[in-house]
Amino acid sequence: MGIVMTNEKPSFWSSAAGIITALTGLIGAIATLLGALNTIGFFKSSTTPPNYSANSSRPGSGPISTSNSNDPMADGQCGPLAKAAKRC
Repeated sequence: MGIVMTNEKPSFWSSAAGIITALTGLIGAIATLLGALNTIGFFKSSTTPPNYSANSSRPGSGPISTSNSNDPMADGQCGPLAKAAKRC
């Protein structure tokens, strides 16, 4: 009746490193799945975006300058700081 030795290793899941590895793999897989679903539009809301017309007053929809001049006054773009510095 002596000590019986076996050659069995402890399970990979029983170590802290094994558990952390499994959790990071699971989190990575979930993040990848969510990213793929977002790419195909799975998470789009049912509300429709605002419909901007051609004459809309949204930012950046003003007239586009076709002037090749570097003079800010040529396009009427002289701001208050340039006026204060007497550059306009």
